[in-house]
Amino acid sequence: MDSLAIQDPSNPDAAPSPFEYLGFTGFGSVTPPDGADHPGSTVYEVYVDGGWVEVDAGYGPDPDVRGTRVTFHGDIPAGAEAAVSLDLVHTDLVLEQSDGFTVTNTVQSEVSLGEESATGESSATHTLREDIIVVEPGKTFDPHVVVPGESSTVTLTATNGSSSPIDTLTISEPSSGAFDENIVFAGFTGPVVYPEGATDAVITLLPSGETITVADGATPVLPDGVDPASVTGFEITFTGDIQPDATATVPFGVRAADDIPILDLPLAVNNEITVTGERGPTSASETAEDTLHIYEEQIDTWISKQVRPSQILAVPGQSVTVSLNGGLAERPDPEGDNPNYGSTVDADQVVLQDPADVPAGEGEWWDSFNITSITQTPIPADSTLTIEYYDTTDGTWKVFSGPIAGPAIHSEQIPPEIQAVAGGIRFVYDYTGTESNGFPPGTEFAPNFTSELRSDSRVSPETPAFDAENGGTLENCATSEGTIDASSEGPDATADAPACSQVELIPVDPGPGADLIDKEWLTSSSGGTRP
Repeated sequence: MDSLAIQDPSNPDAAPSPFEYLGFTGFGSVTPPDGADHPGSTVYEVYVDGGWVEVDAGYGPDPDVRGTRVTFHGDIPAGAEAAVSLDLVHTDLVLEQSDGFTVTNTVQSEVSLGEESATGESSATHTLREDIIVVEPGKTFDPHVVVPGESSTVTLTATNGSSSPIDTLTISEPSSGAFDENIVFAGFTGPVVYPEGATDAVITLLPSGETITVADGATPVLPDGVDPASVTGFEITFTGDIQPDATATVPFGVRAADDIPILDLPLAVNNEITVTGERGPTSASETAEDTLHIYEEQIDTWISKQVRPSQILAVPGQSVTVSLNGGLAERPDPEGDNPNYGSTVDADQVVLQDPADVPAGEGEWWDSFNITSITQTPIPADSTLTIEYYDTTDGTWKVFSGPIAGPAIHSEQIPPEIQAVAGGIRFVYDYTGTESNGFPPGTEFAPNFTSELRSDSRVSPETPAFDAENGGTLENCATSEGTIDASSEGPDATADAPACSQVELIPVDPGPGADLIDKEWLTSSSGGTRP
């Protein structure tokens, strides 16, 4: 080849021209191909007012330029490459375009040898973004339901949502400059995470104005002599070349005030932060909020019950397995359908009892069934299980087994002498761990026991325990209860929630003592018979 030209754009007369948005300020670095690197071998041209004009390499800036062309001359071998860069700047026209407007530019290269030539094209796009600052704040309480004196961890986040870097990112906690009177600052609880591109961070405590410099990944420490409760708020400012989508994270603790009047509970404490981003003289701010809900100390329990099978023959000795499932309700859901239901404190003891009320009356479940065994009953770690039975001869609860330490799966036969007098069963779980004050809200228990249908009524031994001729149903209800230490101050800390299940008795024809197996002979295709 004896020449190679690079032209931008391929059609300088096209409208709109990419040079209307990207104004020409000069030629940048130029790399000639092999064979065209001798003096005078490179020609520079610009397209102005509908024609090409030869200029020198240092020409520009010129807002009227609508195209450029650089032509290399020499003995250029096949495969040789050349490169031309242009210095461009956004024109005033870009201010009239919407965010995300795309400028498409197609360049052309041409090679020639004598009278012969060939061309090729390549395209690229340039997206225009608004030069605005966007910040994205975030705030959460965990847990978001507490009781007076209980702590919650607050996690603050701030993100540079801009399309370009910013110089500073500041979190103001709270926006008002002072925490609500019902919450108290409890110090920083974890490492501060820098947004990408930040080089330092400074915390300013309010109202004192004292400052703390904190490194990326370090947990801030209050200055000597500063009582966390005296801090009414703080600001943290990250500086550097903070990149788009970079996020800062700041964890700290608050404590619900100890002296909130019980009549004011439950109480919703809304807390707002402000996040500000700055780039030179330009800044933008956004707020985020979360609510800490302060409840009185309360325990709510729940229980469900299943009897398997749900149908048995109305014959003494038929057995069923009763499965209880219950425990402490989760923390209240302030935005739910029942915002006042839930447990806010740990429980020292949880009791699942069957039946809900003792003693059972004639014709009720425990009048018609004997408990025969404890079956595959889980015992959680950090707890013990004590199994009690209700003695119908003297109307008292007595210990049958335990305390049995967990974790374990417990099964045990009930002696005949206890079967004869037991009118109820109670599973008493006691917390023995040291890592918390008791079983936390949401703890579940799942004891099981097996019962056998009696022949005579426990309450009235002279009458049958059930209607063998007509069958019927027997219903059984259970309850659960949770308790905190009796020394705890606050409201009543027990609650119960009954759950019932039924078993259907299927009468046998012709009645008790009948042969329950039926048999007939069938004739096979070979003429023989088989049962």
